[in-house]
Amino acid sequence: MATIDISEYIDTSNGNLVEPPIAHSTHELSDEPIAIALHRQTRAVRLIADRDCRVAIGPDPAAPKWPLRAGEAERRIITPGERFSVYAVLAEAGPGRPAANAVDDALALIAMASDPKRFEAALKKFAFARTEAEAACAQYRDLKMQSVRFAKERSAFEQERTTERQRLLDLAHEFETLKQAHDVALIAHAAATAKLKADQDTLDAARREFESTIAEVTRIKRLLAA
Repeated sequence: MATIDISEYIDTSNGNLVEPPIAHSTHELSDEPIAIALHRQTRAVRLIADRDCRVAIGPDPAAPKWPLRAGEAERRIITPGERFSVYAVLAEAGPGRPAANAVDDALALIAMASDPKRFEAALKKFAFARTEAEAACAQYRDLKMQSVRFAKERSAFEQERTTERQRLLDLAHEFETLKQAHDVALIAHAAATAKLKADQDTLDAARREFESTIAEVTRIKRLLAA
């Protein structure tokens, strides 16, 4: 039994698939094309089949035509926001099977050249495939540019966050220094208040002693006058 494994991913980094996949499934291949619907969140897929087959990916693709060699992993980026499916069929099924060797290739070319309609149809298919390939390359370049831009923005954000963290640390250190100075000032104020009270008590005692002395002198003067 021939099978194809499909792994679906929602994140890519510089064109690489970020593990783990959000979904993984295995499907049986046959001579009739099969369609496997992908999750809406899927942004990339990896395909591996145990026999040569042909695949296509899209919201409603034509007959599977991309060759997928047995045991080789094929990675494809998916356009966001569209409902895509994977279409697959065994390579030896149908008229689109790959030639087994160079002789088959030559015979196929000769037969095609002898039939202008087939030749024109093949050219149209080739042009369509080329257009799809160019679109895929353009999409890949756009994704790569987006990835580079995201990396730059992330680097700038990390730098800004580091600067802001350092600023907060500096403010915290400054606050701690001010708090310590405030505590020292409170201690000094308390000491000055205590000294002022002691001096006031000493002054009050001296005044009372002076008043007592004046009263005694006045009493003595009165006695001498009598």
